[in-house]
Amino acid sequence: MKDSDDSGNGKRRPVIKLKDWDAAEHLQTAEDQQAYLDVVLAGGDPEDIAIALANIARARETRSAHVTPVGGNVFVDIGFPPDEAATLKAESDRIIRAKLAAQSRTEDVALSAGRKIGRRRLDRS
Repeated sequence: MKDSDDSGNGKRRPVIKLKDWDAAEHLQTAEDQQAYLDVVLAGGDPEDIAIALANIARARETRSAHVTPVGGNVFVDIGFPPDEAATLKAESDRIIRAKLAAQSRTEDVALSAGRKIGRRRLDRS
């Protein structure tokens, strides 16, 4: 690996070696973790929520082979107090239901539009 870069101008610059950024290293307090989760929940993307929960779990050093059962509360599993975990689970469930409903409506509209286009083509033949 090069220790410097020649950008074609004859001057050599040192190459900066960056370390991979890990969110878990920056989630030191429960307040940091809550603020992070609040932002992710506001975005509502289920994949982002799963990633955030994994980052919080790593920050809390709860690396275990435990799998939350269907209907269980992952927020309890990663160490949130029961009252807060129940609130977080209810909010994440609401967001996921809303996202899935919106996705279903979009798919229904696309399917309906596809049928109309298909009928028009048949009518023209």
